[in-house]
Amino acid sequence: MKVLIIGKDNIMKWPQNTQKGFDKLGHETKLFLYNKKNPFKSFYKDFFPKKYDQILEKQTQKIIDSFKPELIVMPFVFFTPLIIFKTLPKNINKIGWVGDQFNINEKQKADSLNYLMCMDTGYIKKAKELKFNCKTAYLPHAFNPELFQKENEFPNRKMNAFFVGIPNPKRNELLRKIKEKCHIFGKRWNKKELPQHEIKNNRIPLKKLSHYYNNCNIAITMNNPINNINGMNMRIFEASACGALVATDNIPDLNKCYTKDEVAIYNSPEELNNIIKRMKNNDPELIQMAEKGYQKAYSHHTYEKRMQQLLDLIK
Repeated sequence: MKVLIIGKDNIMKWPQNTQKGFDKLGHETKLFLYNKKNPFKSFYKDFFPKKYDQILEKQTQKIIDSFKPELIVMPFVFFTPLIIFKTLPKNINKIGWVGDQFNINEKQKADSLNYLMCMDTGYIKKAKELKFNCKTAYLPHAFNPELFQKENEFPNRKMNAFFVGIPNPKRNELLRKIKEKCHIFGKRWNKKELPQHEIKNNRIPLKKLSHYYNNCNIAITMNNPINNINGMNMRIFEASACGALVATDNIPDLNKCYTKDEVAIYNSPEELNNIIKRMKNNDPELIQMAEKGYQKAYSHHTYEKRMQQLLDLIK
């Protein structure tokens, strides 16, 4: 099948990973990154939006005419400019994949889709409340095994607890109550508020993130209410693929992807402190849990597996 992937380029590389998944399944693919760096496009976008739309329309039509896709998949679907939706053929299945909150302003885009794949079951409910006319289904995050692989075993990991992400009130409150040193990476953290932790106020490129997951015992994750309702972020899949123990808050969608003996679930700072302490002492039960999480990641949560799930859902 000829699959066209349309999306924006950013640090997550979601469209690129989606393409890798279809490639692994043996499909012919084409990637269109509409925001790929181009000084002329950036200029028109900022100062002449109508001209920018004309450029995107022309680019999209050229790709459609030359590649002749049989399926169109759109990660970051609601970030995609409306003009691209208007240019796509009506007789081809168009699949949107959403990982961020949305509102009624996206209805015109949603109504032009055949399916909206949701990384969060809460998005499915929201799409129905907003009366989107496309079909919806649950399709969570995944990981790219070319980027995330296990390289270190326990106890040969340099860090105990590790967190990557940006601050929000929920995360700040939790990390303030963590007693053991945690290595925190991400922009805008206030070091004075978290003196017990080691903080680096910078982003980690995707290609380097695997190195950090391979050098920590525990990867702490916390749901971000700005983006998620019930769902998980990609950190859970990426960290478990590197063999780290994932310690996560009790997310409603978690049991759709992992069991309670594959990730460590905490309901309070006290429970997370206990998990961190046990892992510092190489607790064999938690090490076994990390191994089960690693096995689940590779058996169920690669992009190749996820794209096969997508194809099965639209049959």
